[in-house]
Amino acid sequence: MPIFTSLITGSSPLVISSSVININATGIKGQEVTGSLNITKNITASRFCGTNGVNIYVTGSDSSKGLFLDVAGNITASGNISASIIGATGSFGHIFLHDGDFKIGTGNKYQLLPSSGTGRFEISLGTNNGRIHYENGHLRLSSETERTLLSDSSIQLGDGIGTDLVSVSGSLNVSGNLDFKSYHHGKGKIIGAKQEVIAVNSTPFNAQVSSSGAIYIVSSSAGALTFSLPPVVSSSGVTLTLITADNTSHIVSQSSNDSATGRQSKIYGSIQIVTGSTALAGSGSIPVLAQGKITFGSTNGIGQRLEFVGDGTHWYVKGFCNTAPTTAAK
Repeated sequence: MPIFTSLITGSSPLVISSSVININATGIKGQEVTGSLNITKNITASRFCGTNGVNIYVTGSDSSKGLFLDVAGNITASGNISASIIGATGSFGHIFLHDGDFKIGTGNKYQLLPSSGTGRFEISLGTNNGRIHYENGHLRLSSETERTLLSDSSIQLGDGIGTDLVSVSGSLNVSGNLDFKSYHHGKGKIIGAKQEVIAVNSTPFNAQVSSSGAIYIVSSSAGALTFSLPPVVSSSGVTLTLITADNTSHIVSQSSNDSATGRQSKIYGSIQIVTGSTALAGSGSIPVLAQGKITFGSTNGIGQRLEFVGDGTHWYVKGFCNTAPTTAAK
């Protein structure tokens, strides 16, 4: 078994073809191997180094085709890199794929975890075909024309020109504006939507801005109840409808938060009245001018209806009653 204890130098090739070659503990050091080192067997070593980096390439090929490790620790391969070890782990600063595919084997969970900070995850398909970008808690999907398809600040479902049908099987919670547009015909339509129906059977009941557009069914076995509108200053664009479901003199009132000067008695509009037993008999209307409270009549009370619209300064009411309600300032 040959043992080398001296330095390896010279311009002539050193050919090692024995089954096992042992080099003493000091290794091959002191200067570079300036000639060729031709090894036909495997190399097993705990350290393989060079002051100018290391180039490994197949005999007979030019030196540009192989595996290159530079002095900064970067690894460059001119061909494919593959691994067959299951469960192997490793860490990299950057992975750059000039051409080819990046493939992940079978499994059900893949993670990209930065060692610190928030990190960024981005996949681009081709040069401009599409992009998946996640950074600082924000997710963005974009198309080849940089149209944002999904983002936490702007969401577009479909192709953006009105030719796709988008289905939502769950709830759609919109905190901003919901703008319906049709690419060819102007504004779109809401088809098949149901309004929220809220039963009111306890007093006092305080309507919420968040339930704008709801229909309130008012009834109580314990006597008249008070229905309070949302504060007028926070009700710009708010709409609500009240329908009585019993023969009780229920009260509709401005919010207790409207007690400040300048916010009281802000209900305006008119209410149609039908008091006769036949159609149009005894028809008329009462004005509602600078009022803060409306009390339903209790005769033939079921089915009376009032609709309110707020603009942030006033409440505007319209409706119809079977008997004349009373109004009062507040």
